[in-house]
Amino acid sequence: MPRSSLGRELSPRRQSRTPRASGVRHDQPCGAHGAAGAQVTRHQGQTDTRTTTREHCSDRRWPAVVAALNVLRAENRRSVRIVDTDCANGTLLLCAVRQASALGFTAIEARGVDGASALVADAQAMAAQICDPAIGICFQATDLADALEEEAAFPADILLARSCARSDPRVADLIGAAARLVIEDADAPIEIAA
Repeated sequence: MPRSSLGRELSPRRQSRTPRASGVRHDQPCGAHGAAGAQVTRHQGQTDTRTTTREHCSDRRWPAVVAALNVLRAENRRSVRIVDTDCANGTLLLCAVRQASALGFTAIEARGVDGASALVADAQAMAAQICDPAIGICFQATDLADALEEEAAFPADILLARSCARSDPRVADLIGAAARLVIEDADAPIEIAA
């Protein structure tokens, strides 16, 4: 049986996948997502997320994230876009990306936004360890309202937010336009009409 670059035996499912580009690292800024020519940062490093088992995250939004990903897969979706508007060091977003990969999504775009550049740097370092050509991850230290305005042009499938962000009227208006489903740190997700 053929072996991966890490020396593990490849299952028949993994043998059929396109081989990874070696030594390629794209460090482009986040741009408009989903359109032709979109800029997506892909990180290549040590960890292959396809071999990751089901993730567990201590964030109280985690069960809603898993449920939302399961619903999308039940709809036979193969791609997913996830945006975390208060990503901090990226833990929840990276857990969601790994879970999406474990569920069989073949194209995963993730964007984390936070105002603290030190936390974003930590998130970028953790994302650099994910080695999967099907995953595009971008973390930015930027203004939340500006990021949500960009996302509203091509809404994400899932937007992870803190309910306190709604205290800013500009942000509150943009949250609903930036995704099909908003999962806040409140008890239940808020459905957004498409």
